[in-house]
Amino acid sequence: MPAHTHPHRLIRLALPLALLALPLFMIAPRGQAGAAADPLLGVFKFRSIGPASMGGRIDDIAVSESDPNIIYLGYAVGGVFKSENNGTTFEPVFETYSTASIGDIAIHPTNPNIVYVGTGEPNNRQTTSFGDGIYKTTDGGKTFTNIGLKDTQSIARIAIDPKNPETVYVASPGHLFGPNAERGVFKTTDGGKSWSKITFIDEDTGFTDIALDPSNSNTIYAASYQRRRSGCCFNGGGPGSALWKSTDAGRTWNKLTGNGLPPGTYGRIALDVSRSNPNVVYAQIETGETGGPVITPGGDVMAATEATPAGAAAVTPPRAGQGGAGGAGAATGAAAEGQAAGGGRGGPSFNWCNNAGPTRGYQAGRGGGGGAGPQQPPSGWTPPVLDAKRGGVFRSENKGNSWTLLSHCNARPMYFSQLRVDPTTDKTIYVAGLPAAKSLDGGKTFATLDEAGGHFTPGHVDQHAIWIDPKNPKHIMVGNDGGLDISWDQGRTWDFVNTMATGLAYVVTADMRRPYYVYIGLQDNGSWGGPSAVRGRGGIMSSDWFGIGGGDGFYTAVDPTDYNMVITESQDGNTNRYDLRTGRGQSIRPVAPPVRAGGAAAQQQAGGGGGRGGPPNVLNAQPGDRYRFNWNTPVIMSPHNPKIVWLGGNRLFKSYNQGDTWVASADLTKQIDRNKVSLMGVPGDRTQLSKNDGVGSYSTIVSTSESPVLPGVVWAGTDDGNLQVSRDGGVTFTEVGRNLPGLPPNHQHWISRIDASHFDAGTAYVSVDGHRSDDLRPYVFVTRTYGQSFESISSNLPPFGNVQVVREDPKNRNLLYVGTEFGLFISLDGGKGWKRFMTNYPTVRTDDIFVHPRDNDLIVATHGRSVWIADDMTPLQQLTPQVQAEDAFLFDLRPAIAYLNDQQRGQQVGGQKVFIGENAPRGAAINYYLKAAASGDVKIAIADVTGKVIRNLDGTKQSGINRVVWNLAPDPPPDQGRGAGGGGGRGGVPQAVEPGTYIVTLAVGGNTLTRPVTVMQDRWLNER
Repeated sequence: MPAHTHPHRLIRLALPLALLALPLFMIAPRGQAGAAADPLLGVFKFRSIGPASMGGRIDDIAVSESDPNIIYLGYAVGGVFKSENNGTTFEPVFETYSTASIGDIAIHPTNPNIVYVGTGEPNNRQTTSFGDGIYKTTDGGKTFTNIGLKDTQSIARIAIDPKNPETVYVASPGHLFGPNAERGVFKTTDGGKSWSKITFIDEDTGFTDIALDPSNSNTIYAASYQRRRSGCCFNGGGPGSALWKSTDAGRTWNKLTGNGLPPGTYGRIALDVSRSNPNVVYAQIETGETGGPVITPGGDVMAATEATPAGAAAVTPPRAGQGGAGGAGAATGAAAEGQAAGGGRGGPSFNWCNNAGPTRGYQAGRGGGGGAGPQQPPSGWTPPVLDAKRGGVFRSENKGNSWTLLSHCNARPMYFSQLRVDPTTDKTIYVAGLPAAKSLDGGKTFATLDEAGGHFTPGHVDQHAIWIDPKNPKHIMVGNDGGLDISWDQGRTWDFVNTMATGLAYVVTADMRRPYYVYIGLQDNGSWGGPSAVRGRGGIMSSDWFGIGGGDGFYTAVDPTDYNMVITESQDGNTNRYDLRTGRGQSIRPVAPPVRAGGAAAQQQAGGGGGRGGPPNVLNAQPGDRYRFNWNTPVIMSPHNPKIVWLGGNRLFKSYNQGDTWVASADLTKQIDRNKVSLMGVPGDRTQLSKNDGVGSYSTIVSTSESPVLPGVVWAGTDDGNLQVSRDGGVTFTEVGRNLPGLPPNHQHWISRIDASHFDAGTAYVSVDGHRSDDLRPYVFVTRTYGQSFESISSNLPPFGNVQVVREDPKNRNLLYVGTEFGLFISLDGGKGWKRFMTNYPTVRTDDIFVHPRDNDLIVATHGRSVWIADDMTPLQQLTPQVQAEDAFLFDLRPAIAYLNDQQRGQQVGGQKVFIGENAPRGAAINYYLKAAASGDVKIAIADVTGKVIRNLDGTKQSGINRVVWNLAPDPPPDQGRGAGGGGGRGGVPQAVEPGTYIVTLAVGGNTLTRPVTVMQDRWLNER
């Protein structure tokens, strides 16, 4: 069964002997769903280890009205999960198709086996993934078929005509990063066999919502949306955005204007029609004046017109004992940042989404009041009045003929913009937002569904999907950036469903413990650490993972010589170093000294007293230097000395003391002025709706790598297309990105990853991601000349799938790995050819790859399905043409540890509403290659150092790579059958052999091959 379910009602997660985790021996499975067809790859089975403690972004929740036990969840990048038991367990049902990004789901009103899935997230995020049309299942999710609209890339809404379910409407916003024709509103009258585009505006404008009149399905309301995102910028509105109505099933459309609707340019619009009173229609409208001049605060380093800092020469390394400028004073950086941000905003404000909350919407200025809990408004305070020129929530009581502005509640519309009406009353509505908000008076007042609104807080913020039970309106579900929350009392209390490993991981690394721990950063869920395996029979649970950093988690770095020292990074360069022994952390974000003249400016430049990194710590900075950091700032430890840390901003920063002090390079970017960048014809120096949402800075470093062969050879790649290399430890750099072949001229594609070779100082692998320029082709390159020339090694990678990461195996220069938007690929010949490497691995955006340097495990960070591991890549590391020429070959055996059982980790969990990640196979993996399938028996014997055979195993016979796992037990006595002695560890429980060296002999086809294997004593039980 999948990792997130378990067949037993009572789960006992620790037994007296770890050997009970396996049968007497184990043969690696082959031919599973999603398995690699290549006989060289089939035995490498990926296992999901979590975390599920925080899930990923949910875009839609669909529940069958004919059988409400059936629930479908559409994840932004994690595929589709289904429950048939009202949410007790969920199963992935969309793992093997060509995309994992889901926009919307619709279930047939009377036949729950018929489900439509629209692919491609419509929420306009800078990390939004892509779909390839609409899918349909007629067997309850066992199989899906793509039924068209493949070039839409995003589906925002699917509406099924309840009176004629063969009629289906689809709203598509279209490409996010470029113009395209396949966008608009589409209709089928034959269940998806054919489609017609029933409304289209232009190639910049699509549709983001549809609502049918429940009393007359010929009446349709729709919202068009003009928007565009690029690598640097976002423009979230335009003349194409509007509210529309059709009364003839979409043959003709009327644009709704005036009659109470606001003036100005529209952005994203949310819609819903009351089921209990179809005369009532709600719209949540983003609007504002656009095209005016932008006023940029002169000291705002995160603004659209960031000043380009002057170049600064590198200085010599600090002497021992010198530095430490960013030490204890930076430890409170996170708290100080919040204070600085609040202080910059001045006095009190008003929250239209919480004016029915305990403080009636009053919000005291941050840092201005102190104390615990919400602060009540002062005597005589009156809330602001509605402004007819502004957007917000509008209500029509005559099917859209006229409208009334009720509230300005509209939180981050380009990202949320979801509105739902209670099916039983037109007075109760919910809107999405950072917290969701509820109105009980038809939209006049709202209370947020969290503590600030007088409720308990759900499991996570950033609500995108809302479902209301039509038969019990107190029962609601919300989907957010952390997964699924369920309430049975209209949002007062919540059940957080953390049984699905759907985390949006960016970067992965690992320490050197036994078993080693994995560290990742998750979108909107901080940074986490957790074990790659646990001692005992059970598996890896959510409680085995621990949070180590806040915000959005991205890069982590772990000292290989001291696993207690961990560095994490959250958005915009906010980097912290933690000591797990003491639980203390400190900010190590690079900070320049303030301008000495002008106290206010100086204080702001310093981060308001430590808010963005503490006191100045860049040794060669000039007063007033300003640094730009990407949302996903790279930070790595040197492979030669973990005290040396590299961190990318607009400059590459180098530390000799794990971030206490830094030395900055010159600016390595193209220094693009976003004021001069136009989107959809609007210059960057003019006002736009949701302008540049999610991109605080541009022209920043997004990837870096230091050569493991030669210290001081370091690479940096930027989000505007530069690729820089230094051969003197970061003192000087040469831009070599211009030498990358086959890229568009003057491109600004991301240099998504650089991997300096483990075998040659001048060799590096580079992946380039062009999807932010609407270019989803794969770009992978290698240089063997320090960047003077490059060779494309994209070869036969799928033509649709931008590349997130490329990795060279540290023990085989010809073994390469690539992660794309849609999966994982492997090359056995240095990039001449690529193969899908997805045995038991789902279709999912693959953001990072790490090969454990000691254990040879392949660890993969997925942006949608958390972390997966393929154990022991030794056979592929040793696979050469010479090996493949042999009739049979026995690969080296990785040392095996006779793990003890950890009694302190024994956990007992009842029921099935639990996540259990798959444990690593215990014992020694015996891997061998057969040129052809064996016609006779394959025998494996294991002997001690005296030559006495202690164990006999039968091997598999397939051609290619075979794997048999010995669980370190000797042969059982002749009179003892498998399983004799029963549970509890008594009787015939197999005992591990003594630590030492053993000889493995493989006999096949007249060949006899031997290899030693070391069985190690578990000395690391108390290593915490």
